[in-house]
Amino acid sequence: VLRVQISPKATPGVVFIPMHFAEAAANLLTIDALDPQAKIPEFKACAVNIQIAPPEEAEAVTAFATRGRY
Repeated sequence: VLRVQISPKATPGVVFIPMHFAEAAANLLTIDALDPQAKIPEFKACAVNIQIAPPEEAEAVTAFATRGRY
C-alpha cells in the first residue's frame, strides 16, 4: 500500500514515485526484470494498478507511509 497524491499537473496515465531516497524504498513496489543486454533492473518502467485501500489496510501502513521526505 502506498499513499498517493493526485495532481492535475500529471500526464494522464503516468505515475511517479520518488525513488532516490533509501527510506522511501520505492523499488520494493516495482518489478525485478532486467534489461537483457545491460543487465540493469527495469525499476523505472512497470505497470501499476491504483485502487482505494480498505481502511484497515491504510491504517496498518500509516507509520510507513509518513517516513519519507515528501
